[in-house]
Amino acid sequence: MKRLGDNQNHPHRRRTVIAGWWRQADVGTDLNRIFVLILLALGTGFIFNTVFVWPRQSASLSSQPGSEARQITLEHAHQLIQRQQAVIVDTRPPGSYAREHIAGALNLSSSHFKTHYSDFASQVDKNQTLILYCEAGCNSKNIVANRLRERGYQDLNLMAAEPEDWAAAGYPVATIDDNSGGE
Repeated sequence: MKRLGDNQNHPHRRRTVIAGWWRQADVGTDLNRIFVLILLALGTGFIFNTVFVWPRQSASLSSQPGSEARQITLEHAHQLIQRQQAVIVDTRPPGSYAREHIAGALNLSSSHFKTHYSDFASQVDKNQTLILYCEAGCNSKNIVANRLRERGYQDLNLMAAEPEDWAAAGYPVATIDDNSGGE
């Protein structure tokens, strides 16, 4: 008859072997044990980031291959608009757009996207360069950029400035009344 300790594969025996290995003199001093624990913690952190954190970061708009939305400066945006090489898109709610917006900007807010998209699509070709903007702390330009990218727009630029910065630079602004009936 076999005794419990005779079976090498028994769970209690495996724990004893592991605990014995950890206590063996050839493993080293307490410093070596601490070093091994640090390496294990770093490896675990790396695996966690690889599996859970990095995939979410890479799913953001700016990392989508072939359809990156670039951050552009106020000056670069103004140059593109002056040369008629881009369409400026105000992604703020219609009320904010009506009060004041960059002259010539079309309004396509994230909150009214479904109702206004068909009108927008009839005015803007999918191959045109788009510059999207909103107010500080506003995420609507990212949301609208994602929705436009899903519908085939590829050349998307996010202006790294606010409408107030545009006006302060002396660039033209408009209100809904200045646009002969609105856009």
